[in-house]
Formats: sequence, structure tokens, C-alpha cells
Amino acid sequence: MNCLKCQTKFNSSHCRARISIFAIGHECIYSYWRCRSCGWYTIDAYEDRWDGKDPVKHLGPFPADVGDRCVQLIQACPDPMNQDCECDSHKALFFGTPG
Repeated sequence: MNCLKCQTKFNSSHCRARISIFAIGHECIYSYWRCRSCGWYTIDAYEDRWDGKDPVKHLGPFPADVGDRCVQLIQACPDPMNQDCECDSHKALFFGTPG
């Protein structure tokens, strides 16, 4: 995957945080990637759907302040990969970024 702002190729060390959300009958995992070249974020949104069609969307690019806020919210959650968690962080990141 590449940065949506400057096209720098990401490796696993670029991923800053992940959170799993349960929405509309399936799980969505948002992964937050920060580019070391430009500082912007790209969000990878993977949907684990019941029908076997598991789309991946790339959202962004987002400036550092937005991405850093998402990462802070995830770090505040006691269990970010628990799709059934009802904490404020999961609620705020229901669509990938805070409303």
C-alpha cells in the first residue's frame, strides 16, 4: 500500500494503530498508516463481510492532526480489536475518523 498524499510505499512499521468496529452486520478494521516522508495519514478500511466479498478501501489522505487524534482515541480504548466494545473511542471512530 502507498501513501495517498505522496505515494511513498508503506511497510509494517508505518502502521500506527488499528481498531475493529462492528457495523451493518459485519466487522470493519481501520488501520492508520502515517507516512514518514510527508507526515500525512492513509486509512486502510477492511470489511470482513458475511458474503465472502471482503472489500478494502483506502481513505484519505488526512493531515497529521486528524490521524494523531485517531491514534490517541485507539490508545485510550482498553481493547481496540474487540468489535463489540462500546467505549467512546469505538463510537468516535465508527466511520474511521472522529465526526
